[in-house]
Amino acid sequence: MNFLADHDNLIKFLQWLNVTTATWPLEFDANIFKKIFYGVLWCSYALNGITSILALLMGIYHYRQDIVNMMKSIVEFVYICESLFNLCYCTLQKLNFKILIDDMKQFSFKATSQELTLRRNNLKNTSIFLVFMFTVFVSGGSIFVFAPSVLHNRDIPLNTIYPFLMEKNWAIYLIYVLNTYTVMQAFCAISVDIMVIAILSYASFKFIILGIKLQNITSNDELKNFMLEHQDTIRYVTIIEHTVTPIVVKSIIAACTYLITCSLLLLNNIPFLHITQFAAVTILSFTRLLVCSCVAQAVTDIASNLTSLITVSSWLESSTMRKNILFIVQRCQKPIAISVSGIVPALSLKFCGLVIYKTFSYIMTLRAILKV
Repeated sequence: MNFLADHDNLIKFLQWLNVTTATWPLEFDANIFKKIFYGVLWCSYALNGITSILALLMGIYHYRQDIVNMMKSIVEFVYICESLFNLCYCTLQKLNFKILIDDMKQFSFKATSQELTLRRNNLKNTSIFLVFMFTVFVSGGSIFVFAPSVLHNRDIPLNTIYPFLMEKNWAIYLIYVLNTYTVMQAFCAISVDIMVIAILSYASFKFIILGIKLQNITSNDELKNFMLEHQDTIRYVTIIEHTVTPIVVKSIIAACTYLITCSLLLLNNIPFLHITQFAAVTILSFTRLLVCSCVAQAVTDIASNLTSLITVSSWLESSTMRKNILFIVQRCQKPIAISVSGIVPALSLKFCGLVIYKTFSYIMTLRAILKV
């Protein structure tokens, strides 16, 4: 965790995660071999994702009379859809992600030792959640992959139905390999969310640095430089909002789906191993949503705090600075929030709590219907 508390190490960790899932924006000067390898990796993920989705749709239909296996197929189907969505969306938005990541990379080159220390302290809590999410996925994925060795009534990890005769040993081995590759690819469902969390965390830290600079301003020139940095930071958050909001909406829908389906599974007598599988999926999905909500609210709260810092500044009465001060105050009046018009008013802990409350309401309704 101390490793990820370092800004440069965090970027290396993000690059490693997202390169392995083909969602990292390549540098413009990347050599031809790297581009070819990345293209082949992307195509293999896309092809496997599409075939896995079709196989899971057939699995949902095949197990339509078996509530436990049908719900299991639905959870797996949604997870693979998440992965495929992230793969395609990050490719479409690679220029915006590159702008956001390049800004993060530049921080270490222009930051002071004090700012680097502040950044390290700022990342301590975030790094704990990132490590927790990574650990839960690896643990849950391992349970899915090795479940057939424990459950004697299963030959393959996922509820996929391929057009192969399962009586043949070669078909079982082939499907097992494809399922394992699909579970590995499913890591894309959280690697992109981890990248989004890191970007939002960096945006909130940029406002923290602005707050410190605001308190140390002594001249009108410094105030003008602050105004330029403040405008650049707002522009950075605007790019984030335009880029990550579809991922946020996708994560909300997926988290609700996982909680509802896994809760319905618990109403049936299912093996303990299945409970651990889907508990891992549910915990991971809501951890992603919760951490995203925390860092998004931090951006809003810290950005709005700049106005209160101005009101207690010693240079507030300066006539030469008054015009610029009023301009900054006016700019700060507009709330800075990650939102989606008509869907997410503002991504925050309050909104996250509302989503969880509504989801549990649907679960209790479904539970009452099923009991009847």
